[in-house]
Amino acid sequence: MITVNIMQIPNCEYFFPSDPDLNAKDEDSLIAWAWKQFHEEPDNFEWLPYLPMTKSAMQSMRAAKEFINDELKVADVESFVVMGESKRGWTTFLTGLG
Repeated sequence: MITVNIMQIPNCEYFFPSDPDLNAKDEDSLIAWAWKQFHEEPDNFEWLPYLPMTKSAMQSMRAAKEFINDELKVADVESFVVMGESKRGWTTFLTGLG
């Protein structure tokens, strides 16, 4: 079995100009702030960080598959099992839909 572990998505603090306190957002506070902003602007899906988190997971799987199949040539990866919890649970669910 080959495993790939992707950690810390997102991996840095974010600052939003619309935040009156200009506090750094990471992990839970990033998700909470994004949902608050999305509820104020429901037509603007760019506030939702789950979409880029999902894209990064999918691109990581693509890169791993290409590396294992084409460079290492130790296996022929055809599919993945995706697991995650908490915020990563949402990313896991959305990755499975992709």
